[in-house]
Amino acid sequence: MGFGFRVGVPGMSVRVSTPGVRTSVGPRAARISVGCGGTRVSSGLGPFYASSSLRGAGSRRGTSTRRTASRPRAVAPSAAQLDRERRQADRAQQDAQRDAAIAQLTELRRQMTSVHLQSFPMARQPVVLGPPPLGLPWAQAEAQAFHLQQVGRFARAERSAAKSRAALEAPSFLSAEQARLHAAHASLCAEAEHWWQALVANDEETVCEAVNTAFSDDPVCMAPDRRRVQTAVIGHAESEDPVVLPREATELDSFRERHSGQSYSSGGWLGGCGHQLTTKLYTDRSCSLSSSAC
Repeated sequence: MGFGFRVGVPGMSVRVSTPGVRTSVGPRAARISVGCGGTRVSSGLGPFYASSSLRGAGSRRGTSTRRTASRPRAVAPSAAQLDRERRQADRAQQDAQRDAAIAQLTELRRQMTSVHLQSFPMARQPVVLGPPPLGLPWAQAEAQAFHLQQVGRFARAERSAAKSRAALEAPSFLSAEQARLHAAHASLCAEAEHWWQALVANDEETVCEAVNTAFSDDPVCMAPDRRRVQTAVIGHAESEDPVVLPREATELDSFRERHSGQSYSSGGWLGGCGHQLTTKLYTDRSCSLSSSAC
């Protein structure tokens, strides 16, 4: 229940009530009221009247004590939060490293337990191919080339005599060359027999070499390298002392110690060019004998 009173003079009236004070100015035909309830304009005649508020569309419709929601303020993380995030990042990194180590060990175990499960053919004694067959025409051509080395092209009499000597010496040269090739073949066969007997007798060095060769997983080592030279002769090109270079880098050092101070040549009876050879040490492929002239 509200209470109030009104005081008026001609052209103006003041009303005091519980909601507040309100003042009206002007005649009844055009009166303006201000105070509590806002500003209004009214007009009346007899029992009829009309009024309208003067508040704008964007004006405030009333007061309110409700607090508006405040915007979130940007707050810097505390030292405890930063330390907690750092520990979480370290723990995640440790977990990732542990998982990677577990995966690596699992892969190594799989490789160790599953590699070389295929069947290999039984070892057999190596067979050395025989020397190439030589005929009399070859011996005559070789002997003729030897006797005509120092003879001029236009010395017809000397060339004819040289050809006659070559024809006479060709059979003996053929026999000597065949004997030399058979001797070299016999030497290689003896070396192969010695290797086979050492392998059968479980000689440690021989067995380790054979096992390393059989179980080599390096695709570079497994692939045949036809550009490399593994056989040669010790000394000059006409030497009959053959030698086989080891393929593994770990065995080349001992090979060099055993043959210290010796030279190697690409022997003619091996089908070589006769040039001097040097040992080449490789770790990514088979060791070999090479020469820039070959």
